[in-house]
Amino acid sequence: MNKKVMFSSVSDEWNTPKSFFDKLDKEFNFDSDPCPSSVPLKKGLINGWGNKVFVNPPYSKIKDWVNAGHYYGSTGKLVVMLIPSRTDTKW
Repeated sequence: MNKKVMFSSVSDEWNTPKSFFDKLDKEFNFDSDPCPSSVPLKKGLINGWGNKVFVNPPYSKIKDWVNAGHYYGSTGKLVVMLIPSRTDTKW
């Protein structure tokens, strides 16, 4: 396991590898990404999301994005999140 990368705080903005995203998009046919690298992150949290959403949130604000994903998911939207599996966290 590469802990240096997984727990690094130099940056929390990591682009999703295109080949990985393409596989997910082929399965789910996303119509929205509320936190692309070209949009200020706060806007993605407050703007309306599409019906099939892919989210690769910045890890420093992951709780905010998981809460938003839960909210939008509870309204019937499909929300697919790419987040680390850390079972020792509260979120």
